Amino acid sequence: MESKAKVSNKTVRCIAVQAGAAKAFKPGNRVAARPVWDKDRCVRCGVCYIYCPHGAVVRQEDGFFDANTDRCSGCGVCHRECWFGVIGMVQEA
Repeated sequence: MESKAKVSNKTVRCIAVQAGAAKAFKPGNRVAARPVWDKDRCVRCGVCYIYCPHGAVVRQEDGFFDANTDRCSGCGVCHRECWFGVIGMVQEA
């Protein structure tokens, strides 16, 4: 028996941060902070890779993750989403 999926027109609201707390990223802006991983505590789960909105998190040959500096906007999503608190944001000079 074949089941047919129903399509819903419901609106789903998703609030990631408090209203007005996030700054819009404009290409060309100087990045204020970069993510840094503590490899001693990282379990290589890949959550940072999944949530990065710019595709800047890359898996290295050793299985750990790092940020591609050409793509990273410094938004801090990887830092916020890391379940183990492994990623810190370091201010750029």
